[in-house]
Amino acid sequence: RAERRAARDRAPDEAVISYEMGVNRWMAGEQGEALSLLAEAVERAPDDGWTRVVLGLVLFEAEQLDEAYERASGSVTRYHIEDLLAEIDQGLHP
Repeated sequence: RAERRAARDRAPDEAVISYEMGVNRWMAGEQGEALSLLAEAVERAPDDGWTRVVLGLVLFEAEQLDEAYERASGSVTRYHIEDLLAEIDQGLHP
């Protein structure tokens, strides 16, 4: 996408651009594009717990439960998402 390339050219080290575009694509129902952008944001800023949580939510919605648990679990204590992880775990171990 031209929009994505232009954003990267303006600020190649800004994970927030990938995050915001990923959330935008998720809200537009474009899971595949959202996953790609959010994974890119996590690569650029691996310590950003909130981005990891959102990526975990999109993965959960896409029924990629193992990866959702892995991506979101590093953020539990910081963002209090125990309920999300319990739901993911229940999906993994019904």
